[in-house]
Parts: sequence; C-alpha cells; structure tokens
Amino acid sequence: MALREVKLVQTTRPFEYASPYLGEEHTLLVCDADTSVTDAERAKVSTEIIAAKCRYAVCWGHKCSAWDTAIDLAYIETDETFSLPDETFVMTTWHEDESVEDAIDFWWMNTWFGDYESTRFAVLVIGADTDWFTKIQAITSELARHWNAQKPKTKLG
Repeated sequence: MALREVKLVQTTRPFEYASPYLGEEHTLLVCDADTSVTDAERAKVSTEIIAAKCRYAVCWGHKCSAWDTAIDLAYIETDETFSLPDETFVMTTWHEDESVEDAIDFWWMNTWFGDYESTRFAVLVIGADTDWFTKIQAITSELARHWNAQKPKTKLG
C-alpha cells in the first residue's frame, strides 16, 4: 500500500478547477455545495477536470449525476473519432442520496481500475459553503493520516 496525498480546493463563481497536482494523474471527489451551478458552468469545469488529468471522478452533492455525465462528455469530446485509449480512460461515479462520509469512503477505498491506482487524491468543493469544506477537510485529513501511518507495501505484498 503506497502513501497517499490529499489536497482540497474550493471554487466560487466563476467556477473553475485548477488541479493541485499540476497535470499529474489523480483521483477527484467533486462536491457540489452550490445549487445555482448552471449546465454551462458544469461543462466548463468538467472540461478543466479532464484537462487536469483526472482519472477517476467521484461526484457528490447537488446534481451529482449531472456532474458525472458532464465529466463523461468532457472526456469523450477530447477525441473527435471517439477512439480514446485505455491509458487515458476516466472513470466516473455519482453518489446521490449518500452521506458525505459514504462518498468519501468510496473515493478513498474504491477508485482504482485496470492498471490505474492513484496516490494523489483531490477534493473540489464547489460553492462558498465553508461548513462543507471544513467537514470534508477533517474527514479526508484523518483518512490520510491513518492510511499513511500504516507500513507501506508494494503490489507484491
């Protein structure tokens, strides 16, 4: 088990995603705390998420299924022939009617596929709700602390 890094970012209007990992592949938890996000804003941010090399996006909060779809479409639109390579595949899930704790647990424990296993985890909180940001920060910091306190293992054991 490799050490994991967690970084949180929060965005308010005009919404944007500036990856804290500067073009490195990562797993992202999208938490929409703003009920006023438009489809156009969602599409713009989703394009930025794909451009930032997000490989797995877990969507939670307001209209999380719309976020899942927007990210899928942003990924598909990166190739006009729709023949995207497996090495760039972006997995998405949405977690409607789940607690933030359950969504975070999924993001932390279940976001690998094929040869993709991330050590870089990001959270994007959309909107100015500081309560959501503070709660998510506390939960993810504790997860990372516990995970990284364990003895790292290689894939061979």
